[in-house]
Amino acid sequence: ALADRFYTQLSGGEKQRVQLARILAQLWPAEQQLGLMLLDEPTASLDLAHQCQLLDYCRHWLSPGRAVLLAMHDINLALRYADRILILQQGELVADGEPAQIADAALLRRVFGLTVHIAERPDGSGPWVLW
Repeated sequence: ALADRFYTQLSGGEKQRVQLARILAQLWPAEQQLGLMLLDEPTASLDLAHQCQLLDYCRHWLSPGRAVLLAMHDINLALRYADRILILQQGELVADGEPAQIADAALLRRVFGLTVHIAERPDGSGPWVLW
C-alpha cells in the first residue's frame, strides 16, 4: 500500500519499519551464517502490534552463533523478549542479568527514581513492572 510513496512522506513508524526491512535485506543473503543484529530503539514510533512483530522476528532470527543486541527504554518489552538485560545509568553498567533478576523493585527504584511494583504477567510467562 505504501510502495508508491516517498520515504519522506511516511510516518515515523512506517520509516522505522523501512529501516528494519533494509537491515533484513542486508542480512538475507547470509541467512545460514553467524551474525549480530544491532538495533537502537527499534520499537520507537511503532504501535504495539508492530513492536511485538519486530521483537518476535528478532527472536525468530536467533540461532546458535547469532545474537540480537537492542537498546531500548521500555522495561516491560525488554522483560518480555530478552534473554539477558543490561541496565545503564549515566553510561555506567548498574545491572546485568536475566529478566527475573532485573525485575527487582529496589533496583528499578534506584535507577529510574520511581516506586514500582513487580507483578507476574497474567499468562504466567514472566515479570511485569507497574508504576
